[in-house]
Amino acid sequence: MEETFWLRFLEAVTPKLRRGVRPGERPDATLTPGNTAEECEAFLASVTSGRRTAVIRTLEEFRLEGRDLPRFGSYELLLRPDGEPCCVLRMTGTSLIPFRELPDRLIDMEGTGLTPKGRRDQLREQLFREAKAQGVPFSLDTLLVAETFVCAYWED
Repeated sequence: MEETFWLRFLEAVTPKLRRGVRPGERPDATLTPGNTAEECEAFLASVTSGRRTAVIRTLEEFRLEGRDLPRFGSYELLLRPDGEPCCVLRMTGTSLIPFRELPDRLIDMEGTGLTPKGRRDQLREQLFREAKAQGVPFSLDTLLVAETFVCAYWED
């Protein structure tokens, strides 16, 4: 299922997007975003509409998941809540930055529609809750991973 989707992506995209894909290469990660089906569908809708072009998480979250940081130009395959592949993201950047230094432009790229101050407050609360649930501390100096991307391909 994922293999077939990946092959459709390779056939459908422009040569410019495909140029960075080596023969036999597969996505670096396969993910189902969000903690619930509703969160997943909302995330996918914001990505495929172009409203969301970044994700900000703690570095500790990557460590706990045993995941490497995304590489520039790598691909991630997103799955719907039912496990069906629906979207390919191409990573355009990865920044490692303390929360206190997080620039407004990255917050805006998360696509919530809130003001940067409102989004910063919301993001701080979200990251604090997630860190607490994982049993790790969170402060203004906590290192964040800001992933920027383009939605390279999707299917409804």
